[in-house]
Formats: sequence, structure tokens, C-alpha cells
Amino acid sequence: MTRVIAFTGQAGTGKTYSLMQCLKELIPQRDWFKYETILALTFMHGSRKRLDSNLEFVKKDYNVRYECSTIDSFALNIVNRFRSYIDIYKIIRPCEVVSETELEYFLNRDKIRAEAVKLLKFESVRKFIFNSYPYILIDEFQDCEGLLLEIIKQLSLSTNLLIASDQFQQLSNPENLDGMQWITENKFEHTDLNSSGVKRTRNNKILLSATSLRTGILQSGKKIEVMPCPSGKNGSVGLASYHIKSQIHYLLSYGNIAIISPTQNDLFISKVLSSLSLPYTFKKPPYKTIGPYNQLLGFENNVNIDELIKDISKVPITKIILKDLKRKNDFILNNCSNRLLRRLSIRDLEEISYDDFCYVVQQMVHTYENFYKREDKSKLIFTTIQGAKNREFDNVIILWPYRVSGDLSYKRKLLYNAITRAKKNAVIIVQHKTTELNDLANDDLFGLIIDKKEE
Repeated sequence: MTRVIAFTGQAGTGKTYSLMQCLKELIPQRDWFKYETILALTFMHGSRKRLDSNLEFVKKDYNVRYECSTIDSFALNIVNRFRSYIDIYKIIRPCEVVSETELEYFLNRDKIRAEAVKLLKFESVRKFIFNSYPYILIDEFQDCEGLLLEIIKQLSLSTNLLIASDQFQQLSNPENLDGMQWITENKFEHTDLNSSGVKRTRNNKILLSATSLRTGILQSGKKIEVMPCPSGKNGSVGLASYHIKSQIHYLLSYGNIAIISPTQNDLFISKVLSSLSLPYTFKKPPYKTIGPYNQLLGFENNVNIDELIKDISKVPITKIILKDLKRKNDFILNNCSNRLLRRLSIRDLEEISYDDFCYVVQQMVHTYENFYKREDKSKLIFTTIQGAKNREFDNVIILWPYRVSGDLSYKRKLLYNAITRAKKNAVIIVQHKTTELNDLANDDLFGLIIDKKEE
């Protein structure tokens, strides 16, 4: 009989910590074979890296193996291991277009997920799962919907699951409640951590702001500071630049700082970040100068594949072209060239198609971003709200542009996710029509964290 143990709660209530404590209680309750592994699955690769660091005690303290993977990577491994069950006898690779070559079979993400669901219903596959992974941890369960949720449901019939979820952090489909309904309907062991309080921060302003956004009701008490920056000849950048430099100057002595925005593709955001390369001198005595801060700023942007290969002609890629690419000082292109040169040599070929080349580049970018690229240890970083999910920083500066797509519910969740990344301090710099807080307090979103003053 398998068990499903779920921990739910708002950001910072210790869901991942509770998973680890539960695991520490469960591991000594059985004998472990060398081939058995604790598997940790999550939705995003950034979370996979952090789960990996949290699970180091498993090997160190109990001499038990563990693995961390995204659910999609796990699904691909299952489909490849048991591909003969679905009448596929070539190595399966992920690709947007379903196709095949002499040695490989390409399936898109949804097809891989669907085939994984089908395979997990086989009794022999279920026995493999149970014998290989006596316990599977599922972090970011709120992001599992559709076929991903079906994979989790099938796993629950094969082995023991430990689940962590916060439905309000779900951004791709904010109204989806299928996962929590599944937990409730099956009466799984469920611990609601909300009553235990938020452990990430003791800053009551952050807590009240997060609660206001989560409940949709303005809470009484002081919330985090919101600084509106009106449009002008500098397009609101001048005042925003002053605010962000002042905040960085103040917060640097209180730990690391994350500048978080709903998007990185916004002119206001890019101009404010560019302004960090200039110092600022206060206009009143003692005329102190602060900055520049650009040398501290680290970016967590993904590799732009189109930019990477823009100078490569859309023709068959020959050995000569690959050898030229090897001379470029670029980790991804260098590794792609080495891989493809070996492949051409083994198959006694002189060239590969441009599409096959692009696929290998795409795979190497994926490998680089998720396995080679280290976590940014900069004192000051910029990241999107999606990139900051399931992470924590000492201080957070939220840059909110004038236009953010999505309905009010989605924007509440975006802002909630940004605010709850902070352990010590959080502020919001908003591109707005005026500098009047009362005007911004009439906004459906920011009215939830700004107390309207009497006129």
C-alpha cells in the first residue's frame, strides 16, 4: 500500500523544510538496497538545483542514493527505457515536430508526457518504479496540471509520494485547482502549514503585503513601500533610477539583492537597469555620490539561440564550418561542434542538415543552462518573477512597468511571488502616471497594499 503525504502552505511556511524533515523520519524505517534511490521531481530546473542541495544529507547521513530531475526529464527517461512497449525502437529525443531519422525518433513535449502516462499503467513499469524509487518527492506540485498531473497520479499508484504545494504560486493557469482537488478527494495525509506561520521572514510589512495579495483584502497595518514613478521627458526612468540606486546603496549592507520584474522585455526595465552604470550625486549637502552599481549586477537571462546562430548560413553544415565554429570562444558552439564532428566521423558523413544542427544547439543550450551554468552568486542580480520562483533573497526590489499582461488574479499572483522571495526587505518601484500614492491606491492591484490617505 503506497502513501501520499502532502504539505501545503503559502510562500515561506517551510514546505521544502517539511519534506526534508519527513524524509529524515522515513529513511531509517526501512533497509535500503544499493539500487534504491530517493527521487526528487520538480517543475523547473532552477528548483531542481536547489532540491539537490537540500538533499545532500541523504547520501551524507544515511548513505542512500538520491536523484533530482524535472518531471519532463523523468518522463523522457521512462519513455526511453520502455520504448519497446509503445513500438518505438530508436532513441527518443524531444523536439517540437514529431519526426524520425535513421537512429533517432523525435517527439514533442506533450507526446512524451502522454506516452509516459500510458507506460506508467503497465504493471512491470510500476514494479520498476517501486523497486527503484521507494520515495519520490514532488516539489512545486501546484504547477502540475494536465498530463503532468496524470503522471503524478500514476506514480502515486506505484510508490510513496511526498508533495509540497502552494496553489497561489501557480502562474501558468491560475484558476487550475485539479491537483488540490485530487489530494482532497483521495483523503491523503495532508498538513496545512499556514497555521505554523511564515518562517522565511519576520518583516511584518512583507507578511501583511503578501496576505493582502493572497486574500484580495487590504490588511490593516504598514505594508511594504511603493514608489510610483511618473512619465516625463525621461519616461519615468529618472526618478526610478534615483530610487533604485538609493535602495541598492541602503540594502547592500543587509545581504544580497534581487531586482525582480514581471518581464525582461520592457523598455522601462532595460533603461532603469542601464542607468546603474552611472553614479548619482545627491543635490543637497553633503552632496554624497553613490554608484555606479553595474559592476555588481548579474543577469539570469536565458541563452538567445537566434542570436547565437545568427551568423551561420541556413545551408548544410560541413566539417569545415564545424571546425571554424570550434575556434569561436563560445562554450555552446564549441561543444556542439565537437559532438557533431564525432557524429560525422562515426557515420562517415561530410555534412549534416541545418535543422539537425539547430536541434543539437538547442539541446546543448538546455544542457548548459540546467547543468553547467552555476547559480548566480552576485551580490546584486536581475531576474524575472518566473526565474525567481521557489527561491529566496535577503532583499528584493520589484520593478513594475506600466503595462503588465494578464487579469487581476494573475497580477496578484505575480506580485505575491515577487514579494515573498524576500527574507529581510522588499520595496516596489512602479511606472505610473503620477507620484501620488493616493492615485495608485485606487488601482485594483496596488490598492491591496497601499493605505489610502484622507484627502
